[in-house]
Amino acid sequence: MLYSLNAITSYGHANLQLEDRWHLMGAMESLNGWLLFGLSTAFLFAMMQRLSSLDSK
Repeated sequence: MLYSLNAITSYGHANLQLEDRWHLMGAMESLNGWLLFGLSTAFLFAMMQRLSSLDSK
């Protein structure tokens, strides 16, 4: 669980190593974290744009 939190949030301070059979899962979890970061940033940007366009009307 700590490794997953580490990989998704890119916290990176815990010195954890996965067994060889779990390396692909670790890479997929870190990629998932980057995708979630990008999606949430895009969502917040779109909401701020929409709110700013409502204020200017």
